[in-house]
Amino acid sequence: MKRTVARAVLALSLGLAATVALPQGTTPMFGGVLDDTNDPLDIRSLVLERSTANGTQIFLFTGAVVAVRGDMEIRADSLRITVPEGGANSFDRLEATGNVVVTSGTQRASAARAVMDMARQTITMTGNVRLSDGANEMNGETFTVDLETGTWRLEAPATGRVQTVITPGTRN
Repeated sequence: MKRTVARAVLALSLGLAATVALPQGTTPMFGGVLDDTNDPLDIRSLVLERSTANGTQIFLFTGAVVAVRGDMEIRADSLRITVPEGGANSFDRLEATGNVVVTSGTQRASAARAVMDMARQTITMTGNVRLSDGANEMNGETFTVDLETGTWRLEAPATGRVQTVITPGTRN
């Protein structure tokens, strides 16, 4: 996957183009993890625990977790990464929980929980989701991205309403 990520409101832009002032064809900020790059994934935490289940390795980072790759940063209370048997340095699922904040440049996304499922090719953020790119913002409860198509959906099931604030650029 090329650097399709880290652009608009989670950068979040995700394909909505100028309608929401977000660049077309972009996906969520997790692109720093998804991009084809030689940049290492640098994860720091207070504790790292490794376990296995049915041949799958599970790495659980807890306590003030900070994960950085390129210009993307994920902060969370915990980060759980699963690596399938024979997966070497590639993971099939990344789950960040507790005070999750993803930043890349001017783009920021926050939620209670974020899950990147490589088998399903999806990213799902839940719990007080806030996406911003500079002064542009979107708020809801559940944010789901299809990584294959670039389509995404922001919902607020409890209230039935999402909020979007688009700030026009300055004119010459």
